[in-house]
Amino acid sequence: MWVLPMQVEISFEYVLDFCVSEELCETLKIELPPHFLLKSIELNAENSSLSHLCSCNIKIDSESAYSGPIGKEGFVMEIDTITPIYKLEITTDCGSLSDWLNEIEPCIVKVTGQYQVDEEIILTKEFIDEWV
Repeated sequence: MWVLPMQVEISFEYVLDFCVSEELCETLKIELPPHFLLKSIELNAENSSLSHLCSCNIKIDSESAYSGPIGKEGFVMEIDTITPIYKLEITTDCGSLSDWLNEIEPCIVKVTGQYQVDEEIILTKEFIDEWV
């Protein structure tokens, strides 16, 4: 009898605040569990009226993957890898807006991938809580 690995596609959303001060911007750090194959990173900024004036830096396992504008509605970064990724770091920079803007709406980060397991599992609350 052969046991084939099962793949379950899951997505999780995080709130990414825009950094508008001239101080050091806080980094959104996302630790990914083992056996998780990252497929995409989406920055949804459609509710953020000034996101097109901001930029972001994305690091995957401490390596720079993107540094540039967020755009008016955000963007989707497709990931083409067959090896697990363990850590994402995303930093925003809207420093040029700090003189005339007190608050800007955050965008939503959606991380999607496939969780590989060697046996049949039930997605328990403990499994889900690991991502929150």
